[in-house]
Amino acid sequence: MREDWEIKRWEDVLEIRSGRNQKDVENPDGKYPIYGSGGTIMNYADDYLCEEGTTIIGRKGTIDNPLFIETKFWNVDTAFGLVAGQKLDKRYLYYFCLSFDFTSRDKGTTLPSLVKKDLKKIKIPIPPLPEQKRIVVMLDEAFEAIDQAKANIERNIENAEELFQSKLKEIFSQRGEGWEETTLGEMCSVLNGYAFKSKEAIDSSNTQLLRMGNLYQNELDLERRPVFYPDSYAEEYDKFVLNEGDLIMSLTGTVDKRDYGYTVELPETDVTLLLNQRIMKIIIDKPDLINKSFLKGYLLSPFFLDKLYETASGTRQANLSSRKIMYLPFYYPSDIETQKNIVDVIQSLKEVTNSIIQNNKIRRSNIEELKKSILQKAFSGELTTNEQVAA
Repeated sequence: MREDWEIKRWEDVLEIRSGRNQKDVENPDGKYPIYGSGGTIMNYADDYLCEEGTTIIGRKGTIDNPLFIETKFWNVDTAFGLVAGQKLDKRYLYYFCLSFDFTSRDKGTTLPSLVKKDLKKIKIPIPPLPEQKRIVVMLDEAFEAIDQAKANIERNIENAEELFQSKLKEIFSQRGEGWEETTLGEMCSVLNGYAFKSKEAIDSSNTQLLRMGNLYQNELDLERRPVFYPDSYAEEYDKFVLNEGDLIMSLTGTVDKRDYGYTVELPETDVTLLLNQRIMKIIIDKPDLINKSFLKGYLLSPFFLDKLYETASGTRQANLSSRKIMYLPFYYPSDIETQKNIVDVIQSLKEVTNSIIQNNKIRRSNIEELKKSILQKAFSGELTTNEQVAA
């Protein structure tokens, strides 16, 4: 850090304003937004706690997502407002918060939490105010370009996935000669999962319960909130033991969202998996007529999913019925070799799509590292020099 900079504690250069319960000021027609810890506008208020240009950070919950608020606002009791003092530029403070690791101050046990007395002790480098403003201008310009690059990357990822889904829908909707029409129930049967008792779960074993969260976005992820049962369950509930190659589908999600109906073909795993309730296993009863990979492609296609979601019931929680699913139409080429050729086409499309997505994710990661590097230089004095400030 440069010699002409000072190091100050937060308590010397800014005010930390605690949020308050919004019950007395809530008004849907109010003038001021009410912000929660994650930056979500929870409602509107007739009064405010923080002026425009205040940085908000979470006190509980989301503690690592500082936001610069352009308007007056009310912050709830799970959020802090950071009000810059006279010697501190407001956006300079915001950028410093972006560079700071608030998780290092986490005092929570089950929920991430920050304590005001600890925040007051945080040290911030303070250059002269004109230099702070110059740093802010440089960071604003750099981050605007970075945000645009990130938006382009996200668009590339979205376009790649949309193109794949469009091709998948085209394959199953524009059927040619030699295709047959039937129902899933004519070709398949299902096994619904079992309602294992949560009180019988244990800390660790070689027998894991396969839950809906483990099938997120059609990918198997056994690290998401794993739940284990005694290894003896593999014999006691052998009917619900899953094997490599099984096709499974999640049956419950959120109304008006497509966060269910995920289908996964199980790979080889290091643990024994038990089929949980609200997940079904799909069993091909006529393997001489239907290729399993073809069936999986059909179940993942927007052509099928559009029909699937129409069968869901529930007001807040969407539920699929395995019985209703078996009545849904199923279209397939009668020649199983044609099915295999279609699978090859789908696999090739998926490989290209995955390559595009992975390359863009790498670019996104590199951009995040660039942001960290720029911020580190900004607060060590490497972005500006005395000559630049004087100019």
